[in-house]
Amino acid sequence: RELKKDFGEGRVVFIGSSIDMFSDAIPSAWIDQVLLTCSIYNKNKYLFQSKQPRRFLEFFDSPTMSLAAARPSNVIFATTIESNFDHPEAYETGDVNTGQPTVDERFNGIMRVKQAGYDITVTIEPIMAFSLNKLREMIDDLMPEWISIDADSQKSGLPEPTGAEVRALMRELEKNHRVIIKSNLRRLTG
Repeated sequence: RELKKDFGEGRVVFIGSSIDMFSDAIPSAWIDQVLLTCSIYNKNKYLFQSKQPRRFLEFFDSPTMSLAAARPSNVIFATTIESNFDHPEAYETGDVNTGQPTVDERFNGIMRVKQAGYDITVTIEPIMAFSLNKLREMIDDLMPEWISIDADSQKSGLPEPTGAEVRALMRELEKNHRVIIKSNLRRLTG
């Protein structure tokens, strides 16, 4: 149904806000179909977010890519970096490991996207325990267009930072970046 929608022009469209369209579980043909629709409405800007940012370049920076949606000027790529180190408990559902890429894999993947000339953004959600200087350095290295930060909306018992730690991170990031604070973060920051 969404592929038949008229997306008009001059809009920012968040593609797949409730699904990781670039997950390894999504067939390439489905992604191609979405990108073809985006190319029809090429006067919009499209935001793609994935925990598998390495897959972005498989579709957007390949020699066979000719879709108008692939212009760096009308796409923004995002990934989630919840901390500067891995929290394996965040990637498990019951006894099953969900196979999420490590923080380093996501960082390296989105860095390659940035180096290919595309705009990027980072989501720190749900924010988890971190080392202030290391996380700030990672974000500074990426120089995203913006950063959005939020707490665990599911209250899943993930290892969360203190309110003071979150406020310190926000102060540091706001020195060099546009930071968007989402509503659930107030639970931690007061």
